[in-house]
Amino acid sequence: MTEKEPNALQMLIGIATLGWFGYAWDAYMQIGVYGSILALFAGISFIYLARLDATEKTMPWLFGWNEEQTTTLLFRFTTFASLFVGPATRHLAQLIAPEFFAGTKSYSVVVVVSFIVALVTLLFLIPSSSKNAP
Repeated sequence: MTEKEPNALQMLIGIATLGWFGYAWDAYMQIGVYGSILALFAGISFIYLARLDATEKTMPWLFGWNEEQTTTLLFRFTTFASLFVGPATRHLAQLIAPEFFAGTKSYSVVVVVSFIVALVTLLFLIPSSSKNAP
């Protein structure tokens, strides 16, 4: 084991960063319908670019091609999906059942839908990424 354990300052900075990300995600989920539509278009563009890049793997830092598929699915693609479909999912959940999905309950739907979208995206990208696999 060559790595040393983080000190207290590093752990406090890490906790503050996670708190900031949580606050930023919560603020992002509050965008309006127009922003949700733009996020959906950005998600479609992202999947299209990922599909193009799957054969050459020129952007591994963005799409996670050097990672295991489960790591890519659980962390990278789920995070991307929550950014792209999260606001629209929150709007739909509150439109369908506003009394049930009031407040932060709609975020549970966002997480589930984000995971499903990430799984479908990964399954969509696997055939094109395995074409040129050695």
